[in-house]
Amino acid sequence: MAAKHKNYVHLNVGVLLKEKMSKGGSLADEIKSCFALGKLVSSELVVQLLKEHIKGKVGTTFLVDGFPKSSENLDVWNKHMLYECNTLCLLLLECEQDVMFQRLQ
Repeated sequence: MAAKHKNYVHLNVGVLLKEKMSKGGSLADEIKSCFALGKLVSSELVVQLLKEHIKGKVGTTFLVDGFPKSSENLDVWNKHMLYECNTLCLLLLECEQDVMFQRLQ
């Protein structure tokens, strides 16, 4: 919702991963393998995917949904993106599932 109201570009990591899988290639194979095994996709791969969508879009504000989820994710983000873009803030929103559904209605 925030992306609509503030003209942010919303990047949903889950959606980006599924889109990448549907296009095929070596990254798609790696993602499919992780999904099939019930494993998380590596932080390196997620940051690479996000970087593809962010690179070259100077002056654009992105709302990255679903990343980082851990300090390791953040470390990898900083390793690759620290000088590529200006990270304004990180938000961790926690909410009981039933409350979340009520708020979305």
